[in-house]
Amino acid sequence: MNSFGAPGEDSAVATLWRHLAHWPALLALVCSAFTPLQSRGEIQAASARLAGLALAEGARMAHLRPARLDFPPLAVATIRNYVEDPMQVCRMVVLGHALEQWLAP
Repeated sequence: MNSFGAPGEDSAVATLWRHLAHWPALLALVCSAFTPLQSRGEIQAASARLAGLALAEGARMAHLRPARLDFPPLAVATIRNYVEDPMQVCRMVVLGHALEQWLAP
């Protein structure tokens, strides 16, 4: 389930799934509900669309950032780790939103 929407199988365990690990029966239901979406490539396609939107919006807003950013090297490395591959965050946004919609009454 952690690899849903990921381009490979080597993804770190997403925080969402760690939080929900306290309820294995819920995770089993989520896995059953999301497996068809994964099989049809819908999760990865939605993640790619979201990444495209995020990159376009980031480019549109780039003029708002200061010319020089003084972040400690560890902060830069941490941020780069999250955003270097935009699919990492985008797929979890897609999955989290899908989960919220699935659970909504």
